Amino acid sequence: MIFSKQNLWVVDLTKNDKSIPALDNVHFTKEGLTIGTNGMAVIAVGPVHDNMLKHVIIRNSPLPQDLTISSETVKEVLKNIPRDTKYSGVTEHVDLSDKSFSLHTGKTGGEKKIGIKTYNREYANFQDVFKRAFSKPTEIKTAINLRRFISVLETLDKICPDSAQNSAAFIQFTKDNDLIIRCENPKTKQKAIAVMKSYSGVESRFPKLEDWERKLSGVRKLIKKMKRAVGVVPSLLNTNLSLKEKSLQKETARKEGVNKLKSKLRGRNRV
Repeated sequence: MIFSKQNLWVVDLTKNDKSIPALDNVHFTKEGLTIGTNGMAVIAVGPVHDNMLKHVIIRNSPLPQDLTISSETVKEVLKNIPRDTKYSGVTEHVDLSDKSFSLHTGKTGGEKKIGIKTYNREYANFQDVFKRAFSKPTEIKTAINLRRFISVLETLDKICPDSAQNSAAFIQFTKDNDLIIRCENPKTKQKAIAVMKSYSGVESRFPKLEDWERKLSGVRKLIKKMKRAVGVVPSLLNTNLSLKEKSLQKETARKEGVNKLKSKLRGRNRV
């Protein structure tokens, strides 16, 4: 199965933990997903897009079952993937079979195989983590520049370093959905505060969930439950509506339900 270089980067979140050896691996699914976790956070990267897949020049081997592969192997593969500045990343893909990774060296006819070291025990239950998260979302949404956000966090990390790696970042949202981030240096007790602007234009529009995201997060089942709970009010499921608009529609639906119930009770009393 074809995986991209981006699929492999989840290895950076993995953790070498002797007490939980599963964390020192990357999980590859037969649907084309990769998952990496350190026990406190988890990242899933979806399958290679069809528009890219049709241009990939290496073969696409079948992957009959999910595989959990050591972080060491994945890092070795990343080192051997040549940087592609000529073909828009086409050569930055690998083929995974049940025995090895195959990759293009960037030279004509050049192909390299790297054997895999698998973890044969049960992997972390990442599905439940995503389903729990998506079953309890808040109405607060914001979109920020990823690179600038990382820059802010890296700067705060230098101001408030913690050798024990237990320092907290305290995050709040403003009415404009901007971010307020506070932290404290555990050694000097000196505090820092940062404010970061959010996107407000086209960039702030949330992308629709793809099929693999819906399956992983259980959103389809959640939407069905919402429909049954509020009745047939499709507009309530429109995530682009404001909180005020949703509350108004929900209250309207509730009143309509109460009125229908009262009408039924009057009918019974007349009889």
